[in-house]
Amino acid sequence: LRFITLSVPFAERRFIKMKKILLAEKKYNLLDSVFYIFRAAPVASLIYILLQLAGNALVPLSVYITANFLDTVQAYLENSVAIQSVFVSLLPLLIYLVLDWTWYSFQGLCDTKMDNAVSLRLNPLILQKKAQLDYKHYENDATADLLKRIDSNNFLWIFRNIITFIGFCVKLIGIIIILFTSVWWAAILIVIFFIPTVSIATKSGKANYQANVEISKNQRKADYYSGILESREAAAERILFQYSGQVNETWKDEYNFSVKKILKTRLKWDLRQRLGSLSIIILTFIIMLSLLFPALDGTITIGMYIALIGNCSQLAFKMQWMFVGKLESIAKDREYCREFSKFILLSSNPDYTKSPRFADILLKIEFKDVHFTYPGTERKILNGVSFIMESGKHYALVGSNGSGKTTIIKLLTGLYKPDSGEILINGINICDLEYQELVGFFSVVYQDYARYNISIRENLTIGDIQANNSDNQLDDILHKVELFEYVHKLPDGYDTKIGKVYENGIDMSGGEWQKIALGRAINRPGQLFILDEPTAALSPQTESKLYEKFGYITKDKTTLFISHRLGSTKLSDIIFVIDEGIIKEQGSRDELLRKGGLYYEMFNSQKEWYQ
Repeated sequence: LRFITLSVPFAERRFIKMKKILLAEKKYNLLDSVFYIFRAAPVASLIYILLQLAGNALVPLSVYITANFLDTVQAYLENSVAIQSVFVSLLPLLIYLVLDWTWYSFQGLCDTKMDNAVSLRLNPLILQKKAQLDYKHYENDATADLLKRIDSNNFLWIFRNIITFIGFCVKLIGIIIILFTSVWWAAILIVIFFIPTVSIATKSGKANYQANVEISKNQRKADYYSGILESREAAAERILFQYSGQVNETWKDEYNFSVKKILKTRLKWDLRQRLGSLSIIILTFIIMLSLLFPALDGTITIGMYIALIGNCSQLAFKMQWMFVGKLESIAKDREYCREFSKFILLSSNPDYTKSPRFADILLKIEFKDVHFTYPGTERKILNGVSFIMESGKHYALVGSNGSGKTTIIKLLTGLYKPDSGEILINGINICDLEYQELVGFFSVVYQDYARYNISIRENLTIGDIQANNSDNQLDDILHKVELFEYVHKLPDGYDTKIGKVYENGIDMSGGEWQKIALGRAINRPGQLFILDEPTAALSPQTESKLYEKFGYITKDKTTLFISHRLGSTKLSDIIFVIDEGIIKEQGSRDELLRKGGLYYEMFNSQKEWYQ
């Protein structure tokens, strides 16, 4: 996300203005959604609103136009008027039908324009907010489910629902006014019956949205299992191990749980809604009978009676389905606005999407009595960590799994803040540094390094996309990671796409991907190179060779190797041994072996791996 938001040129003036409004830390409501769509596509949204209101406002007029036409036809059949009068009365009806069709077509065009505006102007803002979220939110299950439900297209649906609902209300009011002039009590009954329908639909929408929220985790699991059954990456093992049946059953369990939860909620509220709709149908039938008497005694014409009956029938149908459905959707939209407010108020850092400012010099890094516990947990991961790293030396941080090695890197690179203690770079607390200045010190290869399905060039340069990144520079990197001949034998060279998502994309082996990740780190002009257990899946012998290669490449740089295995320590000037959240030992390899402590025990337990 951060790569995308840095690469896409969307900083035009009106866009930046809108961004400040949209990402304001506030509670959002339904009207905000209408406002943002209006800002994204002012002309299209205004025309859409006017067409909706005008089209529905003219429906009562269509009752009179239809009634006039029918009365004229009746009069012609009774030889009271000439045939020309029928054509004259037909003309307004034809004009109304043409207008109605034209407005409908224009609404479709406006809808397409608004949809494009949301994709081009609103969606990047949502993506940017997600890219700026604090790292802790990505490690939180509840937030992960929330992020999945946040979508800029929901703003457009809210806009449509509100405007359509208002248009229907305009139509309803017009029909009620006409009814009031003929059968006043029928108009009042419609209003009375209307109130419980609104209440039921609103509660139904809220309940259904909450049900969707509750099953988010199950849907996420179902999507994952579905991906296993469909993905190309898992195809070989899927066929070999023949686990599809079991995974399919697991997928069914998660999917069925979601379906049953939604179905139970829908059945509960749909039954109530249908009972409310039934009362509206009965009321409509009563109104039809009631209008018959004014028609028979001449209070209203036969044409008016037929036109009113037709519109009342249509109104009853729309109230039963469209009106109730829109009310329910608006209730859901209100819940979405609450969730969007939660999303907007999540802690974030705008510097995450800014280009890094690479440092010219790194003198010293110091941890001073650092304590840390992950948010939402009670176990202390770091319990007073202190150590110093100086420029130009190779360091190794070793310890068992879960001892806090990767946590130290997350704190050093600013992904988390320590609970107490200080982390200093060149004597400055990292909390006092701007984030783009902080990350400019580092070049990291993580254990779970990303595999980007983009071109080889983009894979290598993604760590410093603002640089020139000439082919000569990339050639030098490929020589260092031993990929030069491999890449230059490919038909498209650096522009070759990786991954079968492209027509001519290629597959890479695990080792080749690892070299790409290493090349990406080398291309980034950080002052401290960090390898965070990127070799965990390799054999100890292969791991040692890779560390030797990396040590040669970064011989004039400050490096930090992190591993629970000791292959990296051969090249290290200083070794930190972490256990139970503190640095238990530190020194050179020979010093720690002579000491006969924790490192000595680890070395003896692993030495046969490297023989």
